[in-house]
Amino acid sequence: MVDISDLLGVRYREHGRSTDGFDCYGFAIEVGKRFGYELPDFDYIRHSDPLFEDKSSRLIEEGFGRKIPVPVEGAILLFQNVCGMKNHIGIYMGDGLFAHCGKEGSSMERLCDWKDKLGGIYLWQKL
Repeated sequence: MVDISDLLGVRYREHGRSTDGFDCYGFAIEVGKRFGYELPDFDYIRHSDPLFEDKSSRLIEEGFGRKIPVPVEGAILLFQNVCGMKNHIGIYMGDGLFAHCGKEGSSMERLCDWKDKLGGIYLWQKL
């Protein structure tokens, strides 16, 4: 498992891209680097911007990533809200755990506790 212990417990900060504070996407960018890939950094308006899903889908279509049926270490997990919009991102760490940054800050959680919200699993192209 990739070591991200120094990133856990960092507070949530809207549009955060550093250990001073992350949002979910900024945290995924940082964890992704530790797995050897680089997610493009694009702005979105909080967690309600449909462009977040549109931009992610476009990048997948352009060959930067591909959808897979089951998570593997380093896989990108997109989660959806009750309306079905994919608006949260995490990284699968292995052993049933994923890392993400929510309003409570960055943490590891059991994927089985989020299975009803899982909207897609993707492998990203390595650098």
